[in-house]
Amino acid sequence: MICQKHGSSKNEMRLNPFTGEWIIYAPGRSNRPEDKENGPELDLPAHSYETTCPFCPGNENMLPAILTEIKGKDGKWQVRIVPNRYPAVISSEQENREFAGMYMMMKSSGNHEVIIESPLHNQAIEMMSLKEAGYLIEAYHRRYSDLAKDRKNKSVILFRNHGKAAGRSLSHPHSQIITLGIIPRAMRVRRLSSLAYRRKNLRCLLCDIIEFEQRSKIRLIYENKRFVCFVPFTAEVSFEVWIVPKTHQVDFRDIPDEEKPDFADSIIKVL
Repeated sequence: MICQKHGSSKNEMRLNPFTGEWIIYAPGRSNRPEDKENGPELDLPAHSYETTCPFCPGNENMLPAILTEIKGKDGKWQVRIVPNRYPAVISSEQENREFAGMYMMMKSSGNHEVIIESPLHNQAIEMMSLKEAGYLIEAYHRRYSDLAKDRKNKSVILFRNHGKAAGRSLSHPHSQIITLGIIPRAMRVRRLSSLAYRRKNLRCLLCDIIEFEQRSKIRLIYENKRFVCFVPFTAEVSFEVWIVPKTHQVDFRDIPDEEKPDFADSIIKVL
């Protein structure tokens, strides 16, 4: 199929012919509402509730839906997951590849959800107690695992924008989770490199890196019983930190319940 339109008002993915990477274009995300009270870096507000914030308790009428919640012993929600009202990808779309002249493109298909990290409008992860951060890790793990069950989802990606410059539009602390019907090039390259290392050395590349960083301590930031936090030798951005389990694990779905508190502790300490 030949597509005559070189620009589009709809969400789509375009293949970079030089790198082989698929790029998501989502023009509708420019319509996202933004906090007016905060400065350019969206510092955390002083108050714990905001009447106009869709993520604050009591403002559920502003949400498109509630997908799942992690509740405390008191029955109140501690972490809430909702659909992204301005998604970069749409679950109903079919990934049929087509051409726009000499370029390849396809509709961006997948899930795009928001993880509201706390009922409090001004509680960042680094301010959380271990118990509160544990609720967040449980939400990450539960939703990641659920989305990964769908065979259409070739990759599940958790991410968090910090500050307006990074793309965050609302100051209420939140993360996002997105699924794609493709595996991003960077992930493919890392997987192939790991497989090549294992074939050559009969060992796991990441396990060897952990062992080296623990021994050298040059880039080691924090370590507890089950996790190691360090700056990678080839860090690509400022303040890049890896949080890696000491046990050999292939997938975030494999994390045992007993390791989740140490993972939460690592995130609090690093942030």
